[in-house]
Amino acid sequence: MSSFLKRPVITLLFVCFAVVVGRAALPTFWQVSTEAEFLQGEVENLSIDPYGRLSLGPAVTPVYESSAPFLWTLVSAPDGSFFIGSGNEGQVFRVDANGRSNVFFDAEELEVHAVALAPGGGIYVATSPDGKIYRVDAGGTSSVFFDPPERYIWSLAVDASGNVFAGTGDKGLIYKVSPDGKGAQFYNTKATHVMTLAFDRERRLVAGTESPGRVFQLDAAGKPFVLLDSPYNEIRSLRVDSKGDIYAAAVTGRGAQAPERAPAQPEPAPAPPIASVSTEVVSITIAADASAAAQASPAPPPMPRGTQSLGTGAVYRIMPDGTSDLVWQLREDAPYDIAFESDGTVLVATGNEGKIYRLAGDPMQPTLVARATVQQITALLPDRSGRVLFATSNPGKVLRLWAARAERGTYTSDVREAESVATWGAIKRQR
Repeated sequence: MSSFLKRPVITLLFVCFAVVVGRAALPTFWQVSTEAEFLQGEVENLSIDPYGRLSLGPAVTPVYESSAPFLWTLVSAPDGSFFIGSGNEGQVFRVDANGRSNVFFDAEELEVHAVALAPGGGIYVATSPDGKIYRVDAGGTSSVFFDPPERYIWSLAVDASGNVFAGTGDKGLIYKVSPDGKGAQFYNTKATHVMTLAFDRERRLVAGTESPGRVFQLDAAGKPFVLLDSPYNEIRSLRVDSKGDIYAAAVTGRGAQAPERAPAQPEPAPAPPIASVSTEVVSITIAADASAAAQASPAPPPMPRGTQSLGTGAVYRIMPDGTSDLVWQLREDAPYDIAFESDGTVLVATGNEGKIYRLAGDPMQPTLVARATVQQITALLPDRSGRVLFATSNPGKVLRLWAARAERGTYTSDVREAESVATWGAIKRQR
């Protein structure tokens, strides 16, 4: 059953007239109206807001498909190309501005969790386990730049003087490596792993750790200040916006592991025999209507705060004065990365169902803007034109999220099991 809907905001109401063998039954209404209910189906080029309203979302197009199952990091170069760190074969892929790709570097180690641009051209590549930092020049020639005793190197950051900072595990040390490759311990976080590094507006180093999940600010001498002591296990990503606010993606559970496939759901107990049912998946197509007037949205309900359970993760905002607040607490999705659109709105990449959310408003509220046929979206990379590249795992792909809305989107519902012989009624849209 297919229908063209002129307005981008809909609620679906299904009517099922069930007839059980030997006796009649009253009509049953199947209503799909909340965000959670819509997410049980499949969306293509559609956004879903917290009220369960569907609207045309940004178009998503493929850029690169890798044989590697895990793509960990994306870094753009001045010439319009970008580099991809991957696992489980320790390769770095390069995709040029015309979309041509090649294996730029192949390490002996299994994982490349961090890539950073090197002054004068080329890149730094951090590998794990038994981690090393390699310098790879523009032609692809590599050499070991720094070889610490730590097993894992999770993150890299390069300052204006060309010094390379490396976040490591499993002793939670941060190293500072001079441009000539001489490194020394910069700070001991006393955590297990240093998962992410960035520079704040004042060019001070900020670090996110795992076990426990904290955010540190470090001055030039390595003197620390704890910006955030979260109840979560891991700070996975740190990003700094144009106003100097630091956004931190925090996750529960044990960090320092590659994304794995979601555990299989247990098989349900066999149901007693019932009469056969003939049903179908309902597909709704939404087309853009330039004449539709924009509708003002009511203010969203307040977001639950710290009285709730931790859920699967959270996004924090740390202001330049050191104060912080919890802007979004996730119940089912785990946040992997954060990026900012040209208008300052926040994008959050998640797993294990391959979703990208937009946080906007005051207070910030999440809207699903894209969902890919992958399990994790692990990295976001905005470009100068307002588009956003994103890398995925299970499987490993790079896709592009466009700034403009798609012209057409499709919602396909989950299968409805009537559990009896059924005659299906009409689909109705409620405004």
